[in-house]
Amino acid sequence: MAWGEMGGDRRWPALRLSGALYPLLGLALLLLTPPLRALDLAAAHQRALQHDATWLAAQAAAVASREGVVQARSQLRPTIGLSGAWNRVMLDERVAGVERDRRYYDSSNLTLSLRQSLWHKPRQAQLAQAEAQQLGVDAELRRAAADLLQRLARAWFDRLYAEDLLTEQLAEQSAVAEQLAVAAAAFAAGEGTRTDIDEAQAQRDLLQARELQLRQQVRYAGEQLASMLALPESALGSLAGLLSQPPAATVEGAPLAHWLERAEAASPELAVMASRIAAAEQALAMARGQRHPTLDLVLQHSRSSSEYTQSPDAAYETSQVGLQFSWPIYQGGRLASGERQAVATLQQLREQQTQLQRDLMLRLRKAYQSVNEGAARIAALDQAVRSAAQLVISTGRGIAAGTRTRLDQLQAQQREAAARRERALAWYQYLLARLQLTLLGGETAEVGIAAVVGWLEPS
Repeated sequence: MAWGEMGGDRRWPALRLSGALYPLLGLALLLLTPPLRALDLAAAHQRALQHDATWLAAQAAAVASREGVVQARSQLRPTIGLSGAWNRVMLDERVAGVERDRRYYDSSNLTLSLRQSLWHKPRQAQLAQAEAQQLGVDAELRRAAADLLQRLARAWFDRLYAEDLLTEQLAEQSAVAEQLAVAAAAFAAGEGTRTDIDEAQAQRDLLQARELQLRQQVRYAGEQLASMLALPESALGSLAGLLSQPPAATVEGAPLAHWLERAEAASPELAVMASRIAAAEQALAMARGQRHPTLDLVLQHSRSSSEYTQSPDAAYETSQVGLQFSWPIYQGGRLASGERQAVATLQQLREQQTQLQRDLMLRLRKAYQSVNEGAARIAALDQAVRSAAQLVISTGRGIAAGTRTRLDQLQAQQREAAARRERALAWYQYLLARLQLTLLGGETAEVGIAAVVGWLEPS
């Protein structure tokens, strides 16, 4: 161990190793360093549950909604109040306009009261309405959780597809650069033409401009994903993509009728709508209850001193028990208008429920069809990629035999790249369709993740 000196300042100790120890040190560091792992969808989902603003807002809304039951129930429970007052009073006594006496004294009052509702139809309906809304809170959260997972998966696959496009673009640029070098060498040897060079150069310039656009697309897709995870885009790193040899895409085993029946029974969207209709029915009952009389039990105890000018030195203590009755006989048409409004709102929600059921069935059919057709499309594109790869090999042999040109080889490579892009896009669309079908069927987010992670790289 030796200490270095520079300008009189003490430096950190420098470890002197012989050249033979460096390979051993490198091997030790390699063994001690944990392998880099790609961020997987399940881990990203767990982080999104903690940081996605839309999901956190849905949770806060659920907490706020649960308090509605407590507040509605409180109106049917006893209420206790304490009130008091203190005043400084000037008493100026006059008789026939002539002042006889002026006095100053303190006046006070303290009252303790208790009120219990005995009969109040609107408040009872309001409690039933709050309880109906409460039933939809869990369904609303399940819908928000499904929405979170679909947004996350869509952003995930958008980023992967953008990276796939960029990778294929760079490979194509490399092929064009090779073609340009070959054309330049052939022209220098007197075997090619200037047109070959210009064509390759023009194509290379176009691909370079396209590369900039694709890099922006990768960055933007990453920023969308990173915003859900509360991470900077640079911290995302690599994402778990499709397995290098993914299992074959499969058609959905259960028949469509199974998914339709399950959605009718377990869809969070339908559960939320049913809760809204039940709440609207209670809102109608509350509007009709406004016509009913109300009855309250009232208990009151008060103490007062010097409260009356006729006897300013007197003190009183009183207790009261009574019933308070109220009946709104006519309110200028407000009650009838409130009933008509509640009836119209209820009818609106029932029509929306019918439309939601139809729309849900259509989306479910589309997702089911997308899964089945997606599996067939991936199988066809697998064959297209194999055929395009074989064409590249055959074109290379044709160049060696003098029957094909470098331009033919570049076109064959472009066809293979296009087939790979189409297959990647088909895979992402297939996985999104599987996820959507699972969630539309009322399954949880955990089951939805399990429906797609089998095709993705493990972390």
